[in-house]
Amino acid sequence: MMNDFQKKCVNVQAVAGKTLLKLSQLEELKIGDVLKLERKIDEPIDIYANDALVAKGRVVVSDNKLGILVTEIIKNGVD
Repeated sequence: MMNDFQKKCVNVQAVAGKTLLKLSQLEELKIGDVLKLERKIDEPIDIYANDALVAKGRVVVSDNKLGILVTEIIKNGVD
């Protein structure tokens, strides 16, 4: 039986990578431009729950939608 704590929702995000742009570069951004991320193609995606890193995974397609296959669980912020 679920208790109230287990019924709470958390915000989950899968982060493919990050980059840093100058404001002028952001203003010049147009359709078709490619933003290069710092992460290499074979590196796992970071999975956050309420801004805390909880897992790592890789991008998959499931039922014609993007998904993340969990490949590692991070315990207490330490992998």
